[in-house]
Formats: sequence, structure tokens, C-alpha cells
Amino acid sequence: MLILVHDKHLWAASLGWLGLAAAAAGEPMMFSAMGCGPYTPPDKPAAAFYVRQENRERRSEFMVHLGDVFRTPTVKKPDAGAAGSTKQAAADEQPLPCQMPTEEEYHQTADLLTQGNTIPTWIVVGDNEWNDLEDPAQGWTWWQKYYANFEERFHPAWKTERQPERPENFAFVRKGVAFIGINLPGGRVHDAAEWALRLPQDAAWIKELLTRPSMSNVRAAVIVCQANPFVIRPGEPNDKFRSFLVPFRQAAAGWKKPLLFLHSDGHVWVDDQPWPEKNIRRIQVDKWDTKFPTLQVTVADDGDARTIFTFNRRLTDPQWKFQTPKAAGGGR
Repeated sequence: MLILVHDKHLWAASLGWLGLAAAAAGEPMMFSAMGCGPYTPPDKPAAAFYVRQENRERRSEFMVHLGDVFRTPTVKKPDAGAAGSTKQAAADEQPLPCQMPTEEEYHQTADLLTQGNTIPTWIVVGDNEWNDLEDPAQGWTWWQKYYANFEERFHPAWKTERQPERPENFAFVRKGVAFIGINLPGGRVHDAAEWALRLPQDAAWIKELLTRPSMSNVRAAVIVCQANPFVIRPGEPNDKFRSFLVPFRQAAAGWKKPLLFLHSDGHVWVDDQPWPEKNIRRIQVDKWDTKFPTLQVTVADDGDARTIFTFNRRLTDPQWKFQTPKAAGGGR
């Protein structure tokens, strides 16, 4: 009976996706993305400026924040004394957590992405707000309070579907392109059992969506998350992301159409195809700060993974150059 109910759910969902996918399936699709910021006091007015500029231009259909909406310092390591300070011990140590932010820091970034913004905006989970913290449970409570179902603040014209067992994972289709958000942060493994459960669920969500009958009407897919899955820190297992990457790559290969894996985490621009599956293209966005504006992505009406996705980093556009306010009375 459970299987029958599940099949009915998928069939109903597929019908809904079919209508969304068929509408304007051949039109170019444009959206904006940012991540890892704003971290510093100067970055916050810069981020607010970029949000205002997005609303002035009104070219992107929506925005997505790729996690790490702020940053707190790492907890100081206790002094173990000279006897315990060996290179092998250092290599085996787990990464230290970050200091707890205040609830107000979650609130401030939510306000920054909301006030004066009428462009629908989604947020995925970042390690700075959750698993890297001294108290991940409290961080998760605040993430849920301020960022869960964030797009509902904007009343988008299209429906967002959520994974029943993991509602922070979402999906929607816009102009023939599928967008899939998953809870895949980088950072420390705060709870091995939680990671062992969540990563296969992330991959299962992607596979379920890519194998729906309605996906025949979709020309490309975009996966959004926070983690750079190639970053393994000292003391972490080399197969940290394996339980996600193996089934994700299998699902992408079976689908065959262009797929963009879009993430933050590393703070510097990366554009490559790191896996044998050549229908996957990976982008790591710049750190969102005074120098690097929001990224604009265009999905063309046709092409392969190298040609269907184009990126405007806006680095040379004077309209996107943030001018740091001069301090009053600071000069002659």
C-alpha cells in the first residue's frame, strides 16, 4: 500500500511539473546566485546594494543564496602542551567548531535579503549557520526560524515542491529548467549518523526528480547547494561526500541532459567539469563581498553543458561596482 500511495504522489507531482515544464520551455532562463557572505561589516552594505541593483534591473527571475550567510570565529584550541603537539596528532584531529552567533545575525541577513527586495529568493543550508557551530542544534533551530520556506515571503508565481522527509530540500521548474536545492553543506561532520542519513536522501531527491516522466519536457537542470565536495579537511574521512556523489553522478549520467552543479564554500571562482560525466558542469561562486557582486546565470534554449550555461560575474560593469562610503571627517 505504501508503494501505491507513493506512486500516486509521484504521478500527481509529475503532472504538476509537466504543466510547468511545458510553459515557455524554449525561452532563455536567467537567475542570480550568491554565497559565503556578507561576512564583514563593510560587506553588509555591499550586499544590500547588490540586492537593490537586482531589483533595479529586474532581469533575473529569482535569486538563490548558496549558504554561509555570515561567519563567526573558530573556537580557540586548548593548549595541550608541548608533549601532545605532534604532527600526527594534528593530522588526526577533527576540525574545531565555530563560535555561536547571536540569533540577531540570522535575523539581520534575513532582513537584508527581504527588505526592498521583490525578487523571489531561496536559501540553502550552509555550514556556518549549522554544522560548524559549537551548538549545531541551536543553529538549526534559528535556521528553520529565519530561512525555512524563505521564498514564501515573495509569493512567487510558480510552485515550489519540497522533499517530504527533508523539507529544506526543494525543487521547481521555470521556463523548461529544473532547479533542485539540497542540504549539502561543507564544514565539519558534526554527527556521523546524521550525515550518513542526509547525504543519500539528497541524492535520492535528485534521482526522483530527474526520473519523472515530466522531465522529458525539461532541457537542463541546476543543483544548488553550499558544499564544495572536493574539500576534505585534516582529520576528516576521504569518503566524506561519497554517499552523495556516487548516486548523484549515476542519476546525472542516466538523465544525460545538461546539469549545472552550483555551489559556494570555496570563496573563489571555479568553472570546470571535474567528473567523467560530461553533462555535468560545476561552478563555485565568488565570495559575496565588496569586490564580488551577485552572479547572474543564463540558461539558453539549447546546448550542451559547456554552451547552455553562461555566467555574468559583473566585475567590469560600473553599475555593479560598490563604492565604499567614506568616513566622515576622515581626511583633509
